Amino acid sequence: MKNPLPPSPSGLPSPRSGFHVFQCSLSASSASGFTLVEMLVVVAVIAILASILIPSVGAAQKSAKKRKAEVECNAIKTAVEQFFSDFKYMPWGDPDDAKARVGDDKWTQTPDEHKNAMSLLRGENKLLKAYLEISTRDAKGSSASEEEDEGIFYDPWKNPYHIGMDRNLDQQVDYTYGGSTKTYKTRVLVLSNGPDGEPDTEDDIRTFDLILD
Repeated sequence: MKNPLPPSPSGLPSPRSGFHVFQCSLSASSASGFTLVEMLVVVAVIAILASILIPSVGAAQKSAKKRKAEVECNAIKTAVEQFFSDFKYMPWGDPDDAKARVGDDKWTQTPDEHKNAMSLLRGENKLLKAYLEISTRDAKGSSASEEEDEGIFYDPWKNPYHIGMDRNLDQQVDYTYGGSTKTYKTRVLVLSNGPDGEPDTEDDIRTFDLILD
């Protein structure tokens, strides 16, 4: 069968080949445009999902930190109680000084007081027995130097835990909150100042037992 179109002059495309090139160009342009629209849709979907998920992730992280603080408060409380069960005195002061071991109820208010209690609980005692484990991560707070951090047990918000101990052995510990003092029937109280890092606020995390009338 003869070709209905005459051969084109040398170097010039035939009408048929020109039409084919136009079709390919149009198809490529259409495909490129569709891909761009598709990408915009995907970006929009991702933005919507992010706006929904990011607040949920933040809330989950806050909840996890609070739960971690609760677990660690109870771990410290249990450690102090086990220490007392073995030694019959609280992890406070010089263990070789009998007069220093017993006295008024005390709270760990200073870094040195906290470090002293933590060292006794971590195994620096006569039995060389560890009642509490502190990870390197939990021992890093917001202080300027590692030396200041060493030996301190920090909560998830990088503030030290506070420990109240029944040093006079009457099985009660006083705690002042909101300007009033309450007595708790326990040998040890442990608290974290919570997310705001401020004492005596509603977000404090405490391991307080039955309140005595």
